[in-house]
Amino acid sequence: MDHNITFSIEETTSITGTENDATNEEYLIGLYYRYIHPAHPFALPEDFYRRNTGLFPAHLRQAICFIASHHTTDRRPPCPKVDEIVEDASTPEDAFRVQSLILITLASYARFERDNGNSALTAAIAMAGKINLDSDNFGHGHAALFRESWRRTWWELYTITGLISLIGGTNVRLTQPLAMTLPYSCEIYGACQIAQAGTTEQIQERFYSVPTLEWSSFAYRVEAMRIMTTVLDGFNNSTTFDYDSMSASISSYLLSLPAAKCEGLDANGDVDEVMTCGLMIIHLAAICLNFPRSKLAQVGGFSTVCGTDRGRVASGREDSYSAASLRSARALTKLISTHTSLKTLSPCFACAVAFSAVVQLSQYTTVAPPKPPYLRENLQLQLSALQSLGEVWPIAHVVRSQLAQFLREVINKAPAKSIATSAPQSMNDQLMTEDQWLQDVMNEEMLFDGGGIPFFGMPFTE
Repeated sequence: MDHNITFSIEETTSITGTENDATNEEYLIGLYYRYIHPAHPFALPEDFYRRNTGLFPAHLRQAICFIASHHTTDRRPPCPKVDEIVEDASTPEDAFRVQSLILITLASYARFERDNGNSALTAAIAMAGKINLDSDNFGHGHAALFRESWRRTWWELYTITGLISLIGGTNVRLTQPLAMTLPYSCEIYGACQIAQAGTTEQIQERFYSVPTLEWSSFAYRVEAMRIMTTVLDGFNNSTTFDYDSMSASISSYLLSLPAAKCEGLDANGDVDEVMTCGLMIIHLAAICLNFPRSKLAQVGGFSTVCGTDRGRVASGREDSYSAASLRSARALTKLISTHTSLKTLSPCFACAVAFSAVVQLSQYTTVAPPKPPYLRENLQLQLSALQSLGEVWPIAHVVRSQLAQFLREVINKAPAKSIATSAPQSMNDQLMTEDQWLQDVMNEEMLFDGGGIPFFGMPFTE
């Protein structure tokens, strides 16, 4: 199957409606492909959909419209019911169902509706297992473009499950098939074309073999999640935990990236959202590995809705672990700086910012004035990013509020004596004298009511 139809964003918008026309289903699907699909490209390509608009089942269209509606200011459609998608006997048990459940999972976590997100994720995993979606044999006899979409759906589920295991504390992770085909180039897929792709086994052996394949950003994202999963599993199996091998895996991953993939940008200098997600995951893995062993973890338990408090691990090389944590935290911040707009950034990035911020805030509150300029600028960028993301995804507002609370707690616990060698001065005075922006963050109105429930002037549930 080789469709070569192109619709620019401008053309699509003119066909489907205006920005305020949130009741227009086709318009919302256009928003989905513009803002959600770039970071999570597992649904069939937009060009193919435009030629086959009746292809998606009703539940998938509803899920697409629901997640896309967060990019409008109008009242959004209700979230599709997870139970109805799973239990509808009239609907085939297929990959489309899994796709709907993945989108509901993403939207629910980004809306801070974790019970619904957990239900959707559990159902997606069960459905994928029931239909053997984690096999190259799935979809045998289907057109090649469909089979690529089904593979991408499995790998999206694999990645989302790992991320939610980190940020949601579910402790649920999927086992990577030993030799399943990985997604090929998103550009080729988006053009409705077919390309050769390698397997999980081949990408892990890329260090020892003659390069014959050009790995896609999606493939690198899957490999990053495999490493992340190894790190997370290590916390639960302390007897087999091998810090050096895990650290080497992270370093090898970064060093093996081709120049075109290192910055999360494509050949034209445009943002590659899938590779950005892959880099986000590998740097999160590095923070999870190093931060609990660093002296920065002693500043205080910074627990957010993103599971940033990973505990502490006694170590004898605290300075080196701190340095490694800071490198990864700064790298995550740099990924934000490549964006002129955050609208296409994955909803998962709000929690990545939280992990980066806990490292850099810990450093900020422990060093004597004058503070390193990069720390101040990075923290300001992160807070600005959370504010921007919060306009679309409520969880970013929650994280930003918790950063402010963390600052208050740390500064209130700080000793009255200055850590600098100059005249005694309270920690609060040191920080406030140097940075008014920090005072502004700490004085922001909390976004929680008395019961610890996020409040934004309207309920999260429909």
